[in-house]
Amino acid sequence: MSNIKSSLIIWLVTTIYLILNFPIGNSLIAVICLGFLGILFLCKNKIYQNLTCILFFALIFYEYKFAFFIPVFMYYLLREENFINIILFTISEVLVFYALEYKYFTFVSVVIIFAFTIKMKDIKNYLIEEKYRNFVIDSKETQIFLQKENNRLIDQQDKGIENAILNERNRIARDIHDGVGHIISRTILQIGAMLVIEKDENKKQNLNSIKSSLNESMTELRRSLHNLQEDNIDLRYELQKIVEDYTFSDIVFNYSLDEEKDLNFKYSIIYIINESLNNIIKHSDATIVEINLRETEDNIYILVKDNGSKKSSLKYGIGLNSIEARVKTINGQLQVSNENGFRIFINIEKEEI
Repeated sequence: MSNIKSSLIIWLVTTIYLILNFPIGNSLIAVICLGFLGILFLCKNKIYQNLTCILFFALIFYEYKFAFFIPVFMYYLLREENFINIILFTISEVLVFYALEYKYFTFVSVVIIFAFTIKMKDIKNYLIEEKYRNFVIDSKETQIFLQKENNRLIDQQDKGIENAILNERNRIARDIHDGVGHIISRTILQIGAMLVIEKDENKKQNLNSIKSSLNESMTELRRSLHNLQEDNIDLRYELQKIVEDYTFSDIVFNYSLDEEKDLNFKYSIIYIINESLNNIIKHSDATIVEINLRETEDNIYILVKDNGSKKSSLKYGIGLNSIEARVKTINGQLQVSNENGFRIFINIEKEEI
């Protein structure tokens, strides 16, 4: 029950009792008290509120019938601090005892007790609601924090995948440069030396042709090594490497994605496939795994399934939760089941990528 509603009920009960016992010329007292209540609830200035309460209690000594409305103002003044509430309750009873005759004192005391009980209940409900609001706020803050942490972990995973791919590319590029590149360079130098000492024009022409071809090969090799060290990722190649490194069981890999995708999509797919295979290694007794990546005009479908026979309740641990988070980053829909083997199916609408 709201403070205003409770105060009006107490005021109305008191007004009816006052008019029944003092039928002539006492409605003004009720109106004045109602005006005081309006100031207390509508005016936000603490000074005016305090002055209103002081004025009311002063009027009791001028006209004792104002004491009938002590329960209303006591209800307004009650706060959460129990010690202060007890003091207010005691002062109210003393004022009523001082100002009113015994037959009226009994009625007003009952109303004071009623007001006190309602206020304590309202305070209890308020504290429960406040605790709930704080809980909701804390939950939202926790959710925001966890979302930020999840995004940070995804960024770290992407960075780890990117670094691993780039390190492998750099290693391959370095090996090719140091091996094939040096052989071609040495051969070009040797042909150049042969051209200096060779007198036969036909042989010189052939050597120049060979040298020209080797120079073109060297240029193409440098261009390929440069492309190899760029940030672009061949998704099929990276997935094929993961498949080749998987030795837990036989594996079938079908890849039919057509269009180029952005890096976020590629990193997510690489992580999902790798984590799915790790999950199979940890929890399955499969002898064969099938990976399908298929693209239609509007959708991309990813299916990872095995023929494992282990039967257990499906629980989302760290692995599946991380896969779910990855699927959300590319706006996909995830379905996981363990009937007739472990199965992960992902549907991605192209418009959402």
